[in-house]
Amino acid sequence: MARMKWGRNLSWQFVDCTRELGMCGGSMWLRFCTLQQLSRYYVIESYNLDHEFIVLDKVYQFNVEQISMAFTVKNFHVFLLVLLPLLVSCDEKQVYIVYLGEHSGEKTHNEIEENHYSYLFSVKETVEDAKSSLLYSYKSSINGFAALLTPDEASKLSEIEEVLSVLRSQSTKYSLQTTRSWEFSGLQQGGTGFQLKKDLLLESSYGRNVIVGMLDSGIWPESKSFSDEGMGPYPSSWKGICQSGDEFNSSNCNMKIIGARYYIKGYEAQYGPLDRTLDSLSPRDKDGHGTHTASTVGGRRVQNVSALGGFARGTASGGAPLVRLAIYKVCWAIPDQGKEEGNACFMEDILAAMDDAIGDGVDVLSMSIGTNRPVPFYEDSIAIGALHAIKKNIVVACSAGNSGPAPATLSNTAPWIITVGASSIDRKFLAPIVLGNGMKIEGQTITPYNLEKKMYQLVYAAQIVNADVPKDTSGQCLPGSLSPEAAKGKIVLCLRGNGTRLNKGLEVKRAGGIGFILGNRREDGVIPPVDAHFLPATGVNYENALKILNYINSTKTPMAYIVPATTELDSKPAPFMASFTSRGPSPVSPNILKPDITAPGLYILAAWSEASSLTKLANDPRMVKYNILSGTSMSCPHIGAASALLKAIHPTWSSAAIRSALITTAELNDNLGNPITDEKIIGARYYIKGYEAQYGPLDRTLDSLSPRDKDGHGTHTASTVGGRRVQNVSALGGFARGTASGGAPLVRLAIYKVCWAIPDQGKEEGNTCFMEDILAAMDDAIGDGVDVLSMSIGTNRPVPFYEDSIAIGALHAIKKNIVVACSAGNSGPAPATLSNTAPWIITVGASSIDRKFLAPIVLGNGMKIEGQTITPYNLEKKMYQLVYAAQIVNADVPKDTSGQCLPGSLSPEAAKGKIVLCLRGNGTRLNKGLEVKRAGGIGFILGNRREDGVIPPVDAHFLPATGVNYENALKILNYINSTKTPMAYIVPATTELDSKPAPFMASFTSRGPSPVSPNILKPDITAPGLYILAAWSEASSLTKLANDPRMVKYNILSGTSMSCPHIGAASALLKAIHPTWSSAAIRSALITTAELNDNLGNPITDEFGKTADPFQFGSGHFRPTKAADPGLVYDASYTDYLLFLCSIGITNLDSSFKCPIKPPSPSNLNYPSLAIPELNGTTTVERKVTNVGGSKSVYFIKVKPPPGFLVTVSPSILFFNQVGEMKTFTITVKASSVNKGMEKDKYAFGWYTWFDGIHSVQSPIAVSLA
Repeated sequence: MARMKWGRNLSWQFVDCTRELGMCGGSMWLRFCTLQQLSRYYVIESYNLDHEFIVLDKVYQFNVEQISMAFTVKNFHVFLLVLLPLLVSCDEKQVYIVYLGEHSGEKTHNEIEENHYSYLFSVKETVEDAKSSLLYSYKSSINGFAALLTPDEASKLSEIEEVLSVLRSQSTKYSLQTTRSWEFSGLQQGGTGFQLKKDLLLESSYGRNVIVGMLDSGIWPESKSFSDEGMGPYPSSWKGICQSGDEFNSSNCNMKIIGARYYIKGYEAQYGPLDRTLDSLSPRDKDGHGTHTASTVGGRRVQNVSALGGFARGTASGGAPLVRLAIYKVCWAIPDQGKEEGNACFMEDILAAMDDAIGDGVDVLSMSIGTNRPVPFYEDSIAIGALHAIKKNIVVACSAGNSGPAPATLSNTAPWIITVGASSIDRKFLAPIVLGNGMKIEGQTITPYNLEKKMYQLVYAAQIVNADVPKDTSGQCLPGSLSPEAAKGKIVLCLRGNGTRLNKGLEVKRAGGIGFILGNRREDGVIPPVDAHFLPATGVNYENALKILNYINSTKTPMAYIVPATTELDSKPAPFMASFTSRGPSPVSPNILKPDITAPGLYILAAWSEASSLTKLANDPRMVKYNILSGTSMSCPHIGAASALLKAIHPTWSSAAIRSALITTAELNDNLGNPITDEKIIGARYYIKGYEAQYGPLDRTLDSLSPRDKDGHGTHTASTVGGRRVQNVSALGGFARGTASGGAPLVRLAIYKVCWAIPDQGKEEGNTCFMEDILAAMDDAIGDGVDVLSMSIGTNRPVPFYEDSIAIGALHAIKKNIVVACSAGNSGPAPATLSNTAPWIITVGASSIDRKFLAPIVLGNGMKIEGQTITPYNLEKKMYQLVYAAQIVNADVPKDTSGQCLPGSLSPEAAKGKIVLCLRGNGTRLNKGLEVKRAGGIGFILGNRREDGVIPPVDAHFLPATGVNYENALKILNYINSTKTPMAYIVPATTELDSKPAPFMASFTSRGPSPVSPNILKPDITAPGLYILAAWSEASSLTKLANDPRMVKYNILSGTSMSCPHIGAASALLKAIHPTWSSAAIRSALITTAELNDNLGNPITDEFGKTADPFQFGSGHFRPTKAADPGLVYDASYTDYLLFLCSIGITNLDSSFKCPIKPPSPSNLNYPSLAIPELNGTTTVERKVTNVGGSKSVYFIKVKPPPGFLVTVSPSILFFNQVGEMKTFTITVKASSVNKGMEKDKYAFGWYTWFDGIHSVQSPIAVSLA
């Protein structure tokens, strides 16, 4: 119906209680307001005893509880307060959305637009007027249009039968909800890089029952990495054997190592019978290489392992930890040669092993073996064997070789093989050198020995060599080259070149050196040599070796100290290509681009043979269970593991298809690279017609007429969803420093700008988003083919679904299986303040993460008070006079606001040089700090009032500052009042991680119950929304204040606007893993796997420390890794949502659907939670769950009923025989006798959970009494 424009001073005060309002032709219509609501704005002078009012020829009934009436101004039955600025001319145009429902699919876009014009032609006087009035024609999925109409024209259109509704645009309805995140949420589990591995593992069941054949030096079966605990029988397709031999029999095979053979005939034909002191005549690995590669492919997860010295400590795991391993030993120790120099693998042995592997039934062959030179395919046993393997659809992955960096050095170039180069990971083993001049030089090592912390004399090897050493090798520390008299007790710098790196260290040790620095030459590249030496040591690249050499030559007494090594994660740049990796082009077949792909091959930790020393040197007594190696031998197993996972997910894919999938999805940028626009941001549009209809043409000094973000909010939310990993970023002042990453860093982003700067208003006050612009953007997004919509936009008050453009657009989106995630709003902590409550939307609340920005206050009495800030300014370390604002205000400041530091309130004479305590209340927090600065204050403490909660205000102020909660503000105030000379100091802020408890619910997050649809429990879930670091627009200041010159690339914000993108990202990841799941299934997976406890193991609390409830957090704090494998899902279709709408009296959102005469109860919508408002006696609802877990599953029910209620679930056991099977159950809720005194409208909460021993599918319950 037509809507009239209200005076700005009334705004939503009146519209809150109205549904339809208009006036034309002397009549005004008003519907659905209570008399009590109306009386706030009207003087109702009289009405007849029958409560009837006559308008034209219609009679409308009126009662006190509910009004459905019309007033006739001409007859003066009712008089309005005449000065209210309510009525507008019938000629004044407003933007209206004329909603027609669904497209039939029979018309072209042009025909749809012409049809929309026809409606306008029917109410407009001229064709020109009709055409100029049209703002949008919604053509993709939504059927309707937005146009400039008078109230009378809108009223006429609303009377047309096929018009479902006419909605007047409201400029104030929509506004942005602004207020170690993914690691805290559990997605990456502390990992780095673009890791979606955990989700892939869940989808592939960790590679279970895929068989990987390993051609290498055998295996050390006793390693924990090859445990078969819980693995079950091996696949029936397996036809291999477990061959016995030296120190190896059938008991060394298990459900993990399901087969093992050895192949030595070619070797013995060359070298004669094996020397069994060198190697075992069996599959046992006495070298280490085969154990390392096998565990890289499929080692089980083993916690708290490391290399010698604690390097790379963490959980060791293969890429596919549940694959089965088939071991084919083809490589052997070479007589009269040390293990460290390599071993021999004969082509005939290799080909025999490959032939057996094919017959045994392997699915993947991983071969870290290659030639020292390119070999034609017809001479290459690996190429020939692999060609036979692909006939059986076996994937073959091979090393590219370690002959780089020279070009055309590749091996394994056959196009039916996946040829794997080697690159770095984002990990360093830092052992810097501190020189006597104070310079600190980066070095790296995995040497487990440290120097005593003091400076030592530093020498270059060439300065201390024996007289007979040739000059050209004098700096290389070759065996016997150093003079013990000159080397003793010194740190010696040696250069690479002739001889092995380890032997250079041994020479320094032999000569009595105390420490050893090994430097690259120019030709050795920029990767420093990283080794496990026999004395304290570190390695440096060529540039740093020159710096050290120049320092040695600059002083008579050069000194140095090698800092003990540490493992650093998130190093940059990464990945980079290893210098040793062999290069293309392929000299054998230049028409095939090789290598195919790169994978981690630098400093890789994996299991090791306990018959081989740390370095393979015969005189090295150091034996280890895990070791760090580098080479394409280490990168190849990564691709072998990835192939196994893909085999598990796509068992019908050919080997070529798997290779294609790996190649075409490979990453091109390192972790410092900016996304290429047409690869990351694949689309961008803007929508401004509704905005300009209200405000006129955009002031381009305020905003850009383009998708460019000059506010910051859009950039922040987009990067939270899908930002690439960027290392070493922080907010201004270094706060939250670390790696910034979106939750789904490789998603593609489509940008739809719908929110704009408001004229004559600062950015810090927010911006505006018009409903017609939002709906146009959603319509385009549906047509464009998005998979997920993340919308950090909502209303300031609950809105009925039929008036809510987001709800309407989202309903169309779910028909296309698009997941829609929206903010719950920032209107908490009051109840029933939610927005975006439609059941087809995922409604997201906001909670904390485990991070604080601590800036404590030290008081003059020694007390230390906790404060928090992200202010980048510090005080000089001394005590300052401390005052309370109310003690230093000007004389004319009212007493009730005297402590609030309002603009102009403080006396500069009294404030100068002091730290000022201000309280929250009137005015903005930033302006309070500006007032202290204006008055000459040296520092600023902002304290909460009682009603502001226990979360301290955390802001980026313009002078040294910190924020404290109410309790701490009182402590400071009491101290001020207890002494004549109160003093204080604000300690510089630091970022604290792993704070406890976390998460807790943010005070601002909007609460349930849903006032629009109380039968649906909202919000659905909570996610991190407090102090979130993400990318920022460089056209907007740190605070958005116009007078703030501080510009940043990353900023910290809070709000449900920040939590919503976390769910958007999680939904995108689930879409990638489960592309056929419905949007309802994805929502269900997120809801039923959410976490209810904080990191102390206690129930999640609110900001006051009280246990929170589902009206705050929904089902709990999201856990995306769990959601990838939820076990069961509650699915729902578009039709289910229409039936739900029928049940609550909304029948006009889809004209093609007719509501049944008796629609189901709204509580029967198949939702993964249960809300029953105003229970009267007993009620029973139905739910259906679909099995997405194991094919043979049994689930048992566990119920925690709401206090005062009885809950029965029937049946209590669900049996599933296959994936995709659906089961129905009922939930009966009954008030028990103990709740007779329970208040009406007060909710009690409980849970019901289906569990099968692996999955726990939990759903919250909310019930109130009638």
